[in-house]
Amino acid sequence: MPAFLAFLMHLLALAAGLVVAAGMLVVSFVGAVLWLLHSGWVRLGGKPVWSVLLAAARRRGAPGGWSESARPAPGYVPRRARVPVRDITDVEPK
Repeated sequence: MPAFLAFLMHLLALAAGLVVAAGMLVVSFVGAVLWLLHSGWVRLGGKPVWSVLLAAARRRGAPGGWSESARPAPGYVPRRARVPVRDITDVEPK
């Protein structure tokens, strides 16, 4: 009889695990469908699609280059992109 109860407990644990896995699968599927509907609706309106987390980070001004103050000034050229003038040979002066 103890072997039968152990087998029954294993079956119940397996069934509970399958129910949890199926529930997570359904929740993730519903979330994906809702996200696709949302992004389609936003694109119909002509706006860029932002994730919820990224939009919240932009509103909060999180570090990492998302806020307006973290962007470089207009006309800024990184040091590695600067080319010495003596290397340019194919441009005619005006």
